[in-house]
Amino acid sequence: MPIYEDTEDYDYYNKILFDIPEYDGISQRYREGIMKVFRDNGFFNPDESERRFSMTKIKDRASKVFSFGNFTGQTKNNQPELAFLVQSEDAKESKLFIISGDRDVLFRKDYNDAPIINSFKKGDKIFMESEVLQPSPKDGLIIKFKNSKYALVYNESSKNFDEFYQYTNSDIIQNREERERADDNEAEAQSEEDMAPAEEEKP
Repeated sequence: MPIYEDTEDYDYYNKILFDIPEYDGISQRYREGIMKVFRDNGFFNPDESERRFSMTKIKDRASKVFSFGNFTGQTKNNQPELAFLVQSEDAKESKLFIISGDRDVLFRKDYNDAPIINSFKKGDKIFMESEVLQPSPKDGLIIKFKNSKYALVYNESSKNFDEFYQYTNSDIIQNREERERADDNEAEAQSEEDMAPAEEEKP
């Protein structure tokens, strides 16, 4: 069922949100889902004390604020789920939403930054709680910040999304060197303990 029965209303909000060609890959079904998120969260008409949020109008960034995938593994009728970011006017705050093909909100998270996103497929290798790359159990999302990135993967047990830090080569080298230094310090301390003279027994 359409979010806006009146075509004029749909055209009005469609122009407000998707007025650059980089959003042409978002069909009407999902555009209405994004409109629903804006409407339900008061983004179209925020109070004076609240931040204003919108879809980015920066063309180079626009293609990096939405991505499709079978994130929960429960998509229906070949209708993928959609992840998208909205950001404040000063780009100091963003909100990530994931919606279903039925336009229901499956996930939301706030960030004090302006990241970009892209999706990956089930089986693609990511870091999950260790420095060893492992195949992802589901389609997922990469959330990339200026100096770090995270993988978002749906957890069947908790029925929520888990976020995993994605190590860089520099991270792995630094962590290895820190472990080696810790091992050397421990070995040195043990050696000094072994070499210490034993206390003589008192007669």
